[in-house]
Amino acid sequence: MIERVVVIEDEINMSEMLTYLMESNNYQVEAYNSAEHFFSEVPRNDHCVYLIDHMLPGIPGTAVVKTIRMLDKISPVFMISSMKDNSEIKEGLKSGADDYLLKPFHPEHLVMKVKNACIRTEVVLKNMMNVGIKVIPEAQALIKDGHTVNFTPKEFAILNELFKSPNEMRTREQLSVDGDDLSLRNVDVQVFTLRKKLFKLDLKIESIRGKGYRLVVPKPLARRDK
Repeated sequence: MIERVVVIEDEINMSEMLTYLMESNNYQVEAYNSAEHFFSEVPRNDHCVYLIDHMLPGIPGTAVVKTIRMLDKISPVFMISSMKDNSEIKEGLKSGADDYLLKPFHPEHLVMKVKNACIRTEVVLKNMMNVGIKVIPEAQALIKDGHTVNFTPKEFAILNELFKSPNEMRTREQLSVDGDDLSLRNVDVQVFTLRKKLFKLDLKIESIRGKGYRLVVPKPLARRDK
């Protein structure tokens, strides 16, 4: 269960308001006044909610979000800013934030967004902790016996399609996005990189000469979480 909120905000009044708001709703809060302050601390492995100011001094909020997403693709991340320009909002979301909140915002709205994000995240985490082989669409990851491997969007799309029918062949056309010659050749490239990642989990993708590929998984049959 997610009980921790990390606030990265240089404005003292805003930081204190966010801390009070989250603590009033039974969250443990860790507040940092800069990205450098946050990165200087020893990182924890448990998941949390991040509330990050866009315009931080020194390292910007978007860079913080990108760094967090390299290590943690699960925890909810909210970017907070007074900048209303569409390009700035797009930049914040593109960096990996789940939501972009404009100042001033209604405190109750933020609380509800945080609670809803925690509920969704806890469902994903519950699935990830189960033993077996699973594809977690929300995280673009595969989990086997507690070990997680993350994939690029193209790799994940192919793996997800293979996982729909484990141990059964899928044609290159079924695995391609557009179905053209370039896309079909790209399938072979993506499968090559997938094999390297799946090797770490003792899984393999077999080639069916002239036809396609199949994902070889052990029994009991893997299941795909929706």
